[in-house]
Amino acid sequence: MFALFLVAIATPAHADVRAAVRFGVLPLDLDASSDTPFFGDDLSRAVTSYNMAAAAYDREHGTSTARATTDDVAVHDTLLMISPGLELGSGTMFFRAELPLGFGSELRSVGLGLYPLNFQAHVTRKAALYASLGGQASKLDRSDMADDTGALLVQLPDGTSTALSAGEVTLRQG
Repeated sequence: MFALFLVAIATPAHADVRAAVRFGVLPLDLDASSDTPFFGDDLSRAVTSYNMAAAAYDREHGTSTARATTDDVAVHDTLLMISPGLELGSGTMFFRAELPLGFGSELRSVGLGLYPLNFQAHVTRKAALYASLGGQASKLDRSDMADDTGALLVQLPDGTSTALSAGEVTLRQG
């Protein structure tokens, strides 16, 4: 029995390596309001403070400054996603790493996706169904703003997305 165990350990491992490209769309509807977790109240207070300062400035100088709302910091865009990647494994289990690239009317994104657990079942010779456990993080940049603006978008397997921008967090479900 001990000799069989040593033979099993000494057997070289084998994993297939496949290149893969995934295409899709990613709708982003990141809104902020006073009930947004982590920073919603702070954002509402900041908008109120800005509007009060703008009103004071307008009274002093006889001007009319546009007022801000929380909608001014919202992000709404749909990204065309192209995700080249590598799959390592054999049989029904594999590991996937990918580089998701997103292109939208106002946003661009680049990120890294890691899916350490993937299970697949072949339905036909060229088609398979699979389930993945992992996630991706992408840096979002607005094409209409300076290069130093951006956000980090983290997508989790349950469909939840988290975006971080200038120390703020936005959660989106679905």
